[in-house]
Amino acid sequence: MLFFLFLSNCTTVGFHDDKVRNAIDFGEVQDLNVCVFHENSIDKSEVAELERDWAEELALYNIKLNFKNTKKVERFAFFGTDVLEELRHYKLNPECDRFVYMIGRTWGDIGFEVFSLGVFAIVGVKLEIHGAVEASSNTRGIVKSKYTSLLQLLFTSPSSTLIHEGYHLLGCPHMLFKDECYKIILETKTKNLINKRKDKIFYVRSTRNKEEFYSSEQVNFFWGSKKDFKGDNTQ
Repeated sequence: MLFFLFLSNCTTVGFHDDKVRNAIDFGEVQDLNVCVFHENSIDKSEVAELERDWAEELALYNIKLNFKNTKKVERFAFFGTDVLEELRHYKLNPECDRFVYMIGRTWGDIGFEVFSLGVFAIVGVKLEIHGAVEASSNTRGIVKSKYTSLLQLLFTSPSSTLIHEGYHLLGCPHMLFKDECYKIILETKTKNLINKRKDKIFYVRSTRNKEEFYSSEQVNFFWGSKKDFKGDNTQ
């Protein structure tokens, strides 16, 4: 029972407490603008489906999700940590409060899945990472968005992984129940509402050192970001 509790907690960032959440007034609807990188093996319909599922979760807090721009790309790097490292080079802007990189599926991934399954069967350790968010600014995340192996499906799904990482992108750490996360989201929306900077981003507080980020200039300076993001649907 504890094993399955652990699995569930890993994919949900805690369990919902509807009574606590419904007692909180999350105020007016606010927009969260996300720019998305998606690999060639992920088509637009799959991106739209993931957007819909994440948007449904964020609607609980009167947050409107907008995938403002998307860009189809070749794999940045094999390991997720290296993908996150590459993402830090891209500049946020008023249309990109956050960056999400959707990882597809290659022959190399399939080979690693087989290897991971063998390690899991022998020693019980799961090597494969389904998603991650850098904890220094909580503005960039990766999500494994296309897979079918039994080991992966035992642990999560693309939608639940995106929702999980989406809570981190709002500043929520791991927890058993979401009660504290509700408070963080309320504080996030309150500080975002009073932010009047022209280069504002959707406010976030890092989980690593509690640093607060209000603007794209602030985040870009922090990471030394130089690259402009130009989506396929950018006008």
